[in-house]
Amino acid sequence: MLAVVLARKNFREYDQFITLFSAESGKIEVLAKAVKKINSKNSAHLEPCFLIEVEVVGNRDFNLLAKAEPIEVFKNIRLDLTKIRLVNYILNFLNKIIKPNHPEEALFSTLVGFLAFSHEQENINLFLIEAFIFKTLCHLGFYQELNKCVKCEQEIQMNKQGEYFFSLSSGGVLCQQVECHAEDVVKFDSEIWELLKNLMNKDWNFINNLQINSEDKEKIQVFVKNIGEYYLGFSIDVFCEV
Repeated sequence: MLAVVLARKNFREYDQFITLFSAESGKIEVLAKAVKKINSKNSAHLEPCFLIEVEVVGNRDFNLLAKAEPIEVFKNIRLDLTKIRLVNYILNFLNKIIKPNHPEEALFSTLVGFLAFSHEQENINLFLIEAFIFKTLCHLGFYQELNKCVKCEQEIQMNKQGEYFFSLSSGGVLCQQVECHAEDVVKFDSEIWELLKNLMNKDWNFINNLQINSEDKEKIQVFVKNIGEYYLGFSIDVFCEV
């Protein structure tokens, strides 16, 4: 089974629980016995963000890790403090929201692609965090409609001087008609609207090269945080830049 290591935590003197994320099994927790011993063959292959091939066997109490082989360790991530902090944030976010034993093929592919991109790039735009959260919500079924009114299905036309309206409860943008508006409307301008569409639809390279002023970046951060908390039902920590 191909999996990404999300986390590891101590259990007893020499054992650890390893949290894995795979396409076919979703999030699973396996017990790695004696992995903290000096002569453990698996210990070095179980660091968070590693892409590994694993063999898991079950017993009546736990899933047991039988074997782990590294496929990609993304070493450039581990050599850059900014990348380490960004990737750890993403892994912790996924560990919190992914349901155990629930296949997530598209989300797994997105994560592996994100790790590969972060590994390859010399410079990383921290705006990728908002993009990853937004894309993850879509993979989990919380798609946000940004092209047409979610009430009347009227196409939303680009207007650089106009205001746009978004409803959390309806899951998308609203047109200018008063009867389409909901109580939880959030207003934003054309630049924010375009940025949101880019977060949802563009690839990592495009998003990484976006030039965004601090005011718009803060607006997007708040907006994505509010959407995530509304649908996921818990607080999303804000990533703090050093």
